[in-house]
Amino acid sequence: FPLLKSRNSGVVLAVVKLFFYCGFHDHKRNAQIAKALIRIMRNLREIQYVVLSTIDTMTQSFHSSCACIFEPYLSDFFMASSFEASFNRSLKIKILSRLATPENIHIVMAELETYAQSGNETIVLDVVKSLQFLSSTVMMQNSDNNRRYDNTYHNDIRYKCMQGLYAILHT
Repeated sequence: FPLLKSRNSGVVLAVVKLFFYCGFHDHKRNAQIAKALIRIMRNLREIQYVVLSTIDTMTQSFHSSCACIFEPYLSDFFMASSFEASFNRSLKIKILSRLATPENIHIVMAELETYAQSGNETIVLDVVKSLQFLSSTVMMQNSDNNRRYDNTYHNDIRYKCMQGLYAILHT
């Protein structure tokens, strides 16, 4: 779709929102949408905030269908530095936790552990919220997808979340 390749971030966002709210969902178009959003996210921090808010809405509203289109770009939601704008850091942590699946949970947990050690109170608070979300949501994803995971796996994720919280409390 040619408008998704526009240099104008407003045009790209308008097209993405049109597809999202009108319900045009096919795998090829969704991949193009994700790629376009990630491309314009590497812009000014104000534009990055609007793009992250859009991605947050997309992953929040239809978690199973829209979150998977952003999974290949998981590393784009890692914080570049502790000097990143706080409003963008918070959204990135929230999106990162929504993109967590049983297959990539170890990557997300390692990244959250790094953030928890930053010493920044707002980041640590966002990480705690994210750990709470992860400990409850990853298990629900498993049952929603009708996959068979043993209790050891569920307990391992919960244990990792509790370890993260414990490490934060003792920092």
